[in-house]
Amino acid sequence: MPRGRRLLPLAPLALKTWPDVDRHAWEMARAGSDPLDDPGLAAHWRAVTADHTVLCYGHWLAWLADQSLLDPVLPPDGRITRERVHGYLAYLRRSLAPKSIATMITRLHEAVRVMAPGADIGWLRTAASRLEAQAVPARSKMDRLVETNRLVEAGLRLMSEAQSKRNPRTRASTTATDC
Repeated sequence: MPRGRRLLPLAPLALKTWPDVDRHAWEMARAGSDPLDDPGLAAHWRAVTADHTVLCYGHWLAWLADQSLLDPVLPPDGRITRERVHGYLAYLRRSLAPKSIATMITRLHEAVRVMAPGADIGWLRTAASRLEAQAVPARSKMDRLVETNRLVEAGLRLMSEAQSKRNPRTRASTTATDC
């Protein structure tokens, strides 16, 4: 899980503390190493995507638990209702920027989609798309962009400085970049 400050009041439920039905569904979604079995829908995901999805779904479960709505017997798609998602959105809006909220709902949709294949959750995908379309980044990144020519100049300067040093390891590594 990513480290850093926690933006939401509730800590996400860690995968090992998820209800058994969710944990088993996640394991099936990620399974894919046995060539005799069909891979799960999330078997091809990169680790970072899977980790982020676990984090976002863990936030959903934590919110459900806080609201006394986490029935450990229900499957993942059995807990997703429009009413609950409205409540969850209200909770997210108190702490997160619109772009982060769109990401949280997108990852929630993806988690349920791969854990409950065939679930009727197209409405959640539509909601995530609408949130994404309406989201405006909270901070502009334009002031942090660096022009390419400045990056090239800095790289060439650093390689030149490294070549002029007496350290053979440094010289060897810069020689490899000269190819």
